[in-house]
Amino acid sequence: MTYPTTGERLKLSRRRISTATTATSAEPTRPPVRRGKLLICCGNSGEDVGLRLLAHAWRDGYDLPAIFINNDHLGPTPLQVHVPGRGSVSVTATDRFVLGAEGNTRDLIKEYPLLVKRYLEGGLLRGVPVFETYNRGGRGGHAIPTITVMDIDLHIEALYGHLRRSLQWLSGEPQRRTAASDLEILLTLQNSQQEASAESWIIVVPVGGTGSCGNGCAQTIPYLIRHILHELGIRNYELWLVVLGPRAFTGLTAYVQHNYLALLHSLDYMAEHGQRRAYLNGITIDTDAPPCDRLFLLDDPLLPSQGASVTEQEMQRFLDRAALSLHLLLNTDAYDVIASHAANPLDLTQDQRIRWLHTVNGTVAGVEREGLLELVTQTLEARLLERFMTRLAS
Repeated sequence: MTYPTTGERLKLSRRRISTATTATSAEPTRPPVRRGKLLICCGNSGEDVGLRLLAHAWRDGYDLPAIFINNDHLGPTPLQVHVPGRGSVSVTATDRFVLGAEGNTRDLIKEYPLLVKRYLEGGLLRGVPVFETYNRGGRGGHAIPTITVMDIDLHIEALYGHLRRSLQWLSGEPQRRTAASDLEILLTLQNSQQEASAESWIIVVPVGGTGSCGNGCAQTIPYLIRHILHELGIRNYELWLVVLGPRAFTGLTAYVQHNYLALLHSLDYMAEHGQRRAYLNGITIDTDAPPCDRLFLLDDPLLPSQGASVTEQEMQRFLDRAALSLHLLLNTDAYDVIASHAANPLDLTQDQRIRWLHTVNGTVAGVEREGLLELVTQTLEARLLERFMTRLAS
């Protein structure tokens, strides 16, 4: 028998509904969709932040297209949001794809030579006890990223199809044509394709970096997105990868620091070398492109405030602030202001208000509402906090 860790107990307290409950609940009238942005939320904390982003958007009077990916049947708890003119409405993760069948992932890979070579002969499961990865499908990855990546490999055809249908929306809704001639149809189609190619998109992928699903998705989903967008002929986009943790999830499992460090090493390697990876559905990723165009690492270096683990309240506050940070980054010129200041720092004063570090690979961000709002509204000197980097590296 495997006893639940502190993190698993916390997860149960904050994720109280199943996918079936979400599907059958009454769908409120959604605000008009704002094109130009798409959310692909992966893993528990990625889903939680994505749902909060939707809540911010609804409060501001618009909707964001969003899909949710997890290998846990338990979905994020719906949020009650007060929308001006409509009162209180429930925001739920409606477009949700759950990886995993009823069988054990580790046994199922033995049916495919490609996966046998990758995981068993290739050594990806070396040193990982069987009881750690002997999971039933759709019940999470037990803080082992390899489980999620195995789930992606096993269900790539369904996952790829779901991603492609969602990304198809970026190219514009197909229109019914009652044209008089084939030439008119071709000209209309050409015009719509030109309009779609000129439209700029930001695709945001929030993930947790310390668990299983978010970590595994961060190493695979961005390249699947790039591959599909190339197939669809969509070139004018930016892919943002948002990685949460590790301090904000301290003590939830025994693998928090290990998983986060391994993910950073993996992202750094792919930023330099790209990715080569074959899938069971015949897709082969062979690219020198980095996994993302902008990388945001969001954390609170002051957590936990006491003890060896974060509290439920601390974690929820962090997720709230992370969503607020992303909301501002997507709807203001915060990123440009931060980048311009951090590129030309005037001092290294440690005032513990704003914790941003702009690097050649992206932006490291410690979210803090007051400091971020002040940064958006006023001109501030950039402060690179040595304490933040010390805590991040520890």
